[in-house]
Amino acid sequence: MSNIMAYQPHPRFMKLYQAIDSQDIDLLKTLLSNKVYLIHLDWDENREDYETLLELAVKIENLALVQILLEKGHNLPYWSKCLAISIELAAELNNLEIVQTLLEAGADANVGGTASPIIPAAGTRNIQLVQLLISSGAEVNSVGEEGVTPLMTASGSGSIEIVKLLVEHGARIDATRVDGWYTALHLARDYGHEDVCQYLENNLNKM
Repeated sequence: MSNIMAYQPHPRFMKLYQAIDSQDIDLLKTLLSNKVYLIHLDWDENREDYETLLELAVKIENLALVQILLEKGHNLPYWSKCLAISIELAAELNNLEIVQTLLEAGADANVGGTASPIIPAAGTRNIQLVQLLISSGAEVNSVGEEGVTPLMTASGSGSIEIVKLLVEHGARIDATRVDGWYTALHLARDYGHEDVCQYLENNLNKM
């Protein structure tokens, strides 16, 4: 088995993880036809370093595996938590197709495992991904760890197109991190993105 897992499953369920790790779709379908295995799809707060099967399938970036797990798991008690963790991860991986599939399966565009998916998405330089999340209801002024916003991650990456898109949808240029002063403009300056700096400065003056 590869190193994709931080969590070691109970031996009883090891076959499920092996099926995903080896991308064996037929084996996965066979195992999930058994309700004993099906319940193991769900999120469990009592497991240390726990990674859901859906999260592992997203890490591998295998859409077919993701679709099977979505089909089988949608009625489980904590499935919304699985979706939240997975859509944030898919956004970080810049996987537009999987993000769209998760949204269609009921994932909330504003809810990730630790932060709104639009925050990592804005740093990928993939404007289609950010547009998808915005059109699905993502809040452009979402705040993540340390007060980071989508505009900050976009400014740090240097994507002027995404910066413009966010500002046009109401992103606050003057938003600061938890330290109370560090803004998207500071990030753009730190990384030498002069076009982003100029755009933000011009629009900041219009506020």
